[in-house]
Amino acid sequence: MNPNKKEKMTPFEQAKINIRTFASNANMLFSTQMLAEAAITIKDLEGEEKDILSKMCDSTLVDLSSFIEEKGAKWN
Repeated sequence: MNPNKKEKMTPFEQAKINIRTFASNANMLFSTQMLAEAAITIKDLEGEEKDILSKMCDSTLVDLSSFIEEKGAKWN
């Protein structure tokens, strides 16, 4: 067998990869939406609560961007 040639996956193996990729992308979309909603809500808060939640939101955004970059995409 030629080591440079990849074996073709069965349809079920490809479907399994496709489902995992879709689930990961759907989870990413949901997380991004929740982060956006949290950022909007934080604007209405005041004082220490706003500072704490703002730092948490910023930290989550940094983690999210790192995760996206690890998958090969560019963060805008």
